Amino acid sequence: MRLLASALREYVEAATAQTLGPLNALTVLFPQPDSPASKNEKYPLNTLEDYHANLWDLLNHLARMDTSPWPADIPPNTHDPLWRFSFAGQAVFVAAMTPAHQARRSRFCGSYALVFQRAENFDVVFATPERKAGAIGKVRGLLKEFDLVGISPELRDYGDKEGREENQYFLMDENEGVGSPFEVLGK
Repeated sequence: MRLLASALREYVEAATAQTLGPLNALTVLFPQPDSPASKNEKYPLNTLEDYHANLWDLLNHLARMDTSPWPADIPPNTHDPLWRFSFAGQAVFVAAMTPAHQARRSRFCGSYALVFQRAENFDVVFATPERKAGAIGKVRGLLKEFDLVGISPELRDYGDKEGREENQYFLMDENEGVGSPFEVLGK
């Protein structure tokens, strides 16, 4: 966990300093499900529900380890429409991919993977209404072609009163929203 926290801090600091370029991400790959390194009695990872619980436990532990103050402009309640995961003082979007995903092939990966992106990356991609519409249209078109299930209704604009960013971090194979089991992380 210390290694993950250190890597995430290093990524956020390098991305903030713009040494990585305008669009970047940190992708963390965990051991293959069948490798001895992946065997963990505390966190058996077999089902989507197992991976979902593990994601939120990881984010909760990262929040506990973060030495930076929570950003003043981001509410600490995970169920608030304006909440975002934050680390090292920066808002970070998280996407989980697992070997348990079957129908939502866009979230399938041969090993458990987490992708962290600074929220500011989306400001670059969505710089104008035209660019935003084009990017969303492109992604949704690819999802429609690739996934065996319809586009998740959880994929909404940040701040949408009906949406929650927490629900986008882990998308189930069915179109059901599952968010954070924690009201506030790091407690």
